Amino acid sequence: MFKKSSIGVIVLTLMVSLMIFAVPASAQQDTITVASSQDCKTLDPLFFSNTHPERSVGHHFFDGLVWREPNGEVAPNLATSWKMIDDYTWEFKLREGVKFHNGEPFNAEAVKYTFERIMNDELQGRDSMPSQTTLKEVKVVDEYTVRFITEEKAPTMLYWLAESMIVAPEHYSSNDLDYLSSNPVGTGPYKFEEWQRGSRIVMSKFEDYWGENPDAERIIWRNIPETSTRIAELTTGNIDIAVGVPPDQIESVKTENSDLAPVEGLRKYFVGMPLTNPKLESTKVRRALNYAVDVETLIETLASGYGERLSYVINPPNNNKDLEAYEYNPEKARELLAEAGYEEGFSIDLYTTGGTQYFDERQLSVAIASYLNEVGLDVTVKSMEESTFRENLFSREFDDLFLVGFGALINPMVEAMLFETEFLDNVCSYSNPEYDELVNKANSTMDRDERIDLINKAEEIVWNDPPWLYLWQPYSFYGISEELEWEPRPDDWLILNDAEIE
Repeated sequence: MFKKSSIGVIVLTLMVSLMIFAVPASAQQDTITVASSQDCKTLDPLFFSNTHPERSVGHHFFDGLVWREPNGEVAPNLATSWKMIDDYTWEFKLREGVKFHNGEPFNAEAVKYTFERIMNDELQGRDSMPSQTTLKEVKVVDEYTVRFITEEKAPTMLYWLAESMIVAPEHYSSNDLDYLSSNPVGTGPYKFEEWQRGSRIVMSKFEDYWGENPDAERIIWRNIPETSTRIAELTTGNIDIAVGVPPDQIESVKTENSDLAPVEGLRKYFVGMPLTNPKLESTKVRRALNYAVDVETLIETLASGYGERLSYVINPPNNNKDLEAYEYNPEKARELLAEAGYEEGFSIDLYTTGGTQYFDERQLSVAIASYLNEVGLDVTVKSMEESTFRENLFSREFDDLFLVGFGALINPMVEAMLFETEFLDNVCSYSNPEYDELVNKANSTMDRDERIDLINKAEEIVWNDPPWLYLWQPYSFYGISEELEWEPRPDDWLILNDAEIE
C-alpha cells in the first residue's frame, strides 16, 4: 500500500506531465516541430532531388552564395556583391569571418571545392547549376574573391546559384558518400544534431552563425505519412507545422491551438504525355487529350475551388498573355483523335503516386481517366510508391501517361528550359528544334526585353504542341500552431529562419 506522501508525489507528477503535454511544442522547448508526409533520402546537398523536405531541410544547414527571396528576387548571402567582368565571367566578393559548423573557415577555396565537387561527373550529383550555366571553371582571385567562368553567356547564373549549397572542404573531402549523406556540415543557421531515418531529423541553432540568429533553438522535422495523424498532432499541440493539408480537410486545422496558412503556389500539375510512346507522337492526339478533360470542374470538386487553371507554362507575370486555356470540348477531342488515326481510340496507362498533399491524386487520376475514356480511350490508373515514381520520372522511364506536379519556379528562362530537348527535367522527352532554337537563343542573351520576347514565342509553340495535359496550379495548405508566427513561401521552400515563437 502506498504511503500518503507517495500518493501526493505521484499525483503531482502526473499533473505536471499533463500540463507539459498540453503546451504546444514550440512554447514548451523553444523548438519548432514540422511534420511532413515523407523523410529525406539524403542530407548531402549534392544529391537533393526534391524541394521538400530535402531542400527545405538543407537550407537550414547550408548557405549559398546568393539567396532567392519569395518573389524571385536575388539577394546577397555568402557573397556580398557580384559583377560581370565580361559576358562569360562573373566575379563574386565573399563574406569574411564566416565559419562552417565544424570550425573550418569559409573562403574562396571552399567555394572552388564545392563547385568542383558539383561538376564531378563521377559523383552523378543532381545540382543543375553547372549544366544550366555552362560553368567550366571557378578561379580563386584572392581569399575572398572568386570568378565563375562559363562556356556560354549565362543570364540565369544567379537563379541557379541560389540552389547550390556551399559545403566544408575538409569534411567533404575526408569522408565517403555514405557518411556524408547523414552528416551535413555547412555555414547555415542550424547545425546537425541527429537523424532517425524514417522518423525525424533534429537540428540546433548554430551560435556562431554569421547572420541574424533565428528565434527557435531547435527544429525537429518529423516524418508522418498519414494526413490524419499530422493534423491530429497539430491540433493537440505536439507539432507546430503540418505540411500538406488537403483541401477537403482545411477546416479541421482551425482550432484553438492551430490555424490554416494557405499560399497560392507556383507548382504546376499536369499529366505528362511522353513522346517516346508512338501513340502520343502526334500533336493532334496530345491536343485532343487537353480538350477531353473538364479541368474547371475538377478544380471545384477535388480542390475545393482552390487553384489557377493553366493557360501558361511560364508563371505570371512573365507568361505570354495571348494564350488561352484549352476549353472542355469532348467532340473536338474525338475529331482530333480520328484525324490522327485513332477513331477507335487506344489503350494506355496513367501512373500516379496517390499523394494527398495538394488534393487526392488517386481520385484526380481516376476522374481524368474517366474523361479520357469518354472520348474513346481505354485508360487504366496505376498507383506507384513515391520514390519509385520519382526514379522513373527523372530517368524518363515512363512511356505512358503520368500525373505529377512540379516546377515551382519564378524565373521565365528556367521555366522555359523544362521543355528543352537536353534538359534534365524534360520528363516527357519533348523535342522541338524550333523551340530549342528560341530558348537557347534566349539563354545566351543578356538583354532582358529580347529574352522575354524569345521566351513568349517559345511558350506559344509548346502550348500548341503540348507535351502536357495542362491542369492547374494548386494552393499549398499548411496547418500552423497559434504559438508560431510564420508565413509560407509560394515556391515550396519551407524556411524557418524568420519564424517567431510567441
